Amino acid sequence: MKKCKNYCGVECVNGNCPIALKEEYEERCYPVIEDCGECPYYRGCEDCAFSDECKDKPIEVFDKTGEFTPEFKDLVDSYIKEEMQKVTTDGKLDPPKVLNYLVENAKKYGFPHQR
Repeated sequence: MKKCKNYCGVECVNGNCPIALKEEYEERCYPVIEDCGECPYYRGCEDCAFSDECKDKPIEVFDKTGEFTPEFKDLVDSYIKEEMQKVTTDGKLDPPKVLNYLVENAKKYGFPHQR
């Protein structure tokens, strides 16, 4: 399977990214992931935050120095704002909306611990 260089899936941003957790993986003797192309969580366009934008206008995630590009930062910011609107009312977290959001995403992405 070809891997998209602009991929940003659920695991990339929810705190479970194997690259971000490299030190913890090493401490626990888990296989260390060195690059996104090796990631076992890769699901392609199915869970990519940028899949809609990517098809029309590919963006670079990193610049030549290895820093995030301004376009990527803007895209992440807009994605986070969109997602926050789904769980807030008048700028405050709305518990029923949060619960519904979590349940719907659990169904969508097939989290194993559903009840």
